[in-house]
Amino acid sequence: MNPAINGLKYLLSSKKTLLHSTFDMNDYARVSHALKAEGVPFRTASYSSPRPNGAAYQDVLVQYDIYVKKKDQHRATEAIRQGR
Repeated sequence: MNPAINGLKYLLSSKKTLLHSTFDMNDYARVSHALKAEGVPFRTASYSSPRPNGAAYQDVLVQYDIYVKKKDQHRATEAIRQGR
């Protein structure tokens, strides 16, 4: 996603506490599923590196940052830790 859009969403969002950051899509899926199962609201910002000419799609590096409200941070951390 465009960094300017991510910045604007950050400013307008109530979910500003960085909970988890990963480059692994499976890890992102595991964490987001745990938060959804526990009913913890979150938002995701993603950043991708530009692909060099001729690079395969799987060579793109994507960073996923998951944000929660400060008041939900402990519950979110517990949900991830317990793998719900």
